[in-house]
This record gives sequence, structure tokens and C-alpha cells, in this order.
Amino acid sequence: MSVVLEMVKGWTVGQLAALVYKMGDENARRILSCRKVVVTFEDTNQTAAITATSLILDCSKPFDPVAFIGEGWKELEGDERALALKQVDFSTCQFLTCLKEGDGYIKGEEKLRRLKEDYPQLIRHGGNQFLALWEDYMKNGNNSVLEHLRRTQDITYLDFFGLILQRPYGPRLILSLYWDGGHWCCHYRWLTNELGDREWSSVSPVS
Repeated sequence: MSVVLEMVKGWTVGQLAALVYKMGDENARRILSCRKVVVTFEDTNQTAAITATSLILDCSKPFDPVAFIGEGWKELEGDERALALKQVDFSTCQFLTCLKEGDGYIKGEEKLRRLKEDYPQLIRHGGNQFLALWEDYMKNGNNSVLEHLRRTQDITYLDFFGLILQRPYGPRLILSLYWDGGHWCCHYRWLTNELGDREWSSVSPVS
């Protein structure tokens, strides 16, 4: 599990990490499963708060395009393996552009083809993973997985090729999340759009 330990009350990240290590596996698991834990140092009677951002999200909640977006939206195709991912550890995920040497941009349909043909061993994240990330951000804000990915990996955009959608009388689309400079937004992209080197697709290895 990957976590972010934020220093508070003068304690360094290294000191807090050492504390977690010294507390043992059982207490460490308890700490890392929580958003915030207060620890008292018996020898000094000082208190520090550990804020831990778990990168494991529950992805069991199904994505309903009609409920989330509107009437007439429907699912066209998807990666069935993504539906079986009830939890996703985003510290183990990969984020791909699928660009090859000489590419500036590729169309969404070409990216989908490359994901299927060049990376068949990877599970393309779909609506459930999109929804889990979005709801985690709406609930936890700065302590969310999306914010961790932005701060640590400079990821400001993710799309989800494990679910292909269609709106009424429209083209094929994918769901996306993007940072607009002040907060994360949810959106969708046409597969006829061009995607470049800052537009990553979220995928998981087959366990």
C-alpha cells in the first residue's frame, strides 16, 4: 500500500514513517486504513496527527450512465475484467498514453485499438473505477487518490477505455477526469478526438 504522510506539529515525514514502522504490522495496518489517526508519544507526552491517504479504493459500486449523465446514454462495449475489480490499488496501476515514436497525437479509436492489441495483459479501467475515483475526490478532496496522483506523478488527466459509451444520436465516447487548475472535473471525450502525451489511460495489471 502507498500512503502520503503529512507532517504536522513539527514532526517530519521521516519521524512519522519511523513511528509507523516501530508500531508493528497490526498497528501499522490500522493506521494506514484510516484517513487520520492521533498518536501520543508516551515518553514525551507529545501528540502528532498522521494523515494517511490510502490508494486502495472500493470499486464495487456499478456505474449507471443514465443516473450519472442523463437519459438516452448507453454502454456500447467494455473490458469485462474491470467489472470484476472490486478493489483497485492505484499504487500498482499504470497510466498509458499509447503514443509511439513520431506520434504527437492519436485518435481515441486508435488508442483503444492499441490498448487492446498492444497491452492485452492490462485491464482497461471502466465506469466503476471512474466512479470510485470521482466519489473519493468529492468526499476527501486534498486527501483523495486523484490529488495524490497529481502531486506525486503530475497526472492531471485520466480516461477510462474500459467502458465505451454513446449518447443519444452521438458518437462513441469515454469517461474522463481532468484537473482544471483549481479542482478536478468529470467529463467525457469523443473517440474521434485527438489524445496526446498528457492524456493518460488508467489500467491495472492482471493479478
